Amino acid sequence: MIRDEIKRLSIEALRNRDSDRRAMLTGILSRFTEEEKSEGFSGWTEDLERDVVERYVKSLEKAIAQIGAGPIAERYQVEVDLLRPYLPSRLGEEQTRSLIEPLAAQARGIGQFMGLVMKQYKGQVDPEVVRRIGTELGLK
Repeated sequence: MIRDEIKRLSIEALRNRDSDRRAMLTGILSRFTEEEKSEGFSGWTEDLERDVVERYVKSLEKAIAQIGAGPIAERYQVEVDLLRPYLPSRLGEEQTRSLIEPLAAQARGIGQFMGLVMKQYKGQVDPEVVRRIGTELGLK
């Protein structure tokens, strides 16, 4: 499982006295702990672990965009790159477009379109790509 692999990497960094790498892994490990303590937690699955990693990476990417260039942004980017292998694999834009374009005719607006697509293809498609394609198709 992803969480166990990241814990192993953290312990390995500790043993190798790699404090930077260990500090980077601590961020995602704390998110796993928060998820475990949240109400309604019913156990780990690979999908849930990937979802936690994805939410954490998105928060780092948002921070990078807000703070711009500099040493903190560079460190966040290294952390994102370290976690990238654990992100959910998504279809590319062309594959996504071919799957979801037929659903546009069934939707009255972008919200309904997003609902239809995510219900049918959750975990397979990137929601941001879906929203952009829906907008390009004229849904508002």
